[in-house]
Amino acid sequence: MRPGAAPGRLWAWGLVGLEGALLAGALLGLPAARWGLTQPLLLTEGWRLVSCVFVHGPPLHLLGNGVGLVLLAALGWRAALTGRDLLAFALAAPLGHALLLVRDDWSLYFGASGALHAAAALVGLGLLRAAAPRERRIGQVFLAVLGLKLLLEAPWGPSLRQEALWGGFSTLPLAHSTGAVAGLALGLLFSALDRKRQ
Repeated sequence: MRPGAAPGRLWAWGLVGLEGALLAGALLGLPAARWGLTQPLLLTEGWRLVSCVFVHGPPLHLLGNGVGLVLLAALGWRAALTGRDLLAFALAAPLGHALLLVRDDWSLYFGASGALHAAAALVGLGLLRAAAPRERRIGQVFLAVLGLKLLLEAPWGPSLRQEALWGGFSTLPLAHSTGAVAGLALGLLFSALDRKRQ
C-alpha cells in the first residue's frame, strides 16, 4: 500500500487526535486519584480504563508519550494502517489496562504508555501485511525489538520501577506488556476476520 493511502491518514489523524486529548488533559490538570486507574474501583468505575490515559505525571512523562504517539502516527501512515487498525487500537488500550488485574501489587496507574505499546504492536502487524518485502522485514525487526524491550523490562519483577530517565518517576512495566498483548491479540483477530470474509 502507498504510504499516503487514506487508511494511513486515518490512523495518523486518530493518533494526532489522541495527542491533542493528552495535551488537554495536561492543561486541565486532571488529578490521578480521580481519573487514574485504581484496583479497588476498576470493577465499579470501568470508565477509568480510558480516562487514565489522559492523566500524566511530570511534564517529561507527557513529552515522552507525546513523542511516541507522533512516531507511531508516522509509522502507521507509512504502513497504511486502516480504520480497522484504529478500532483495534481503541479497544486494545482499555483491554490492556483491564489485563493489569493479573497482578494485585499496584495501586494506581495513569498515562498513555500502555496504549502506546498497543499501537506499536498494531504498527508492527501492519508492516508485516505490506506488499513490499522490505516493509515486511522492517515489521519483523520492529516487533522483535518491541518484544526484546518488553522482556528487558521484566514485567514479572517488581510492579513499579523508578526511572532515572523520567526524573525518578515510577513506571508500571506490566502496562507496557499488557498493552502490547492486547494490541497483538486484537490486530490478529481483526486480520483473521478480514481473511474469513474474503
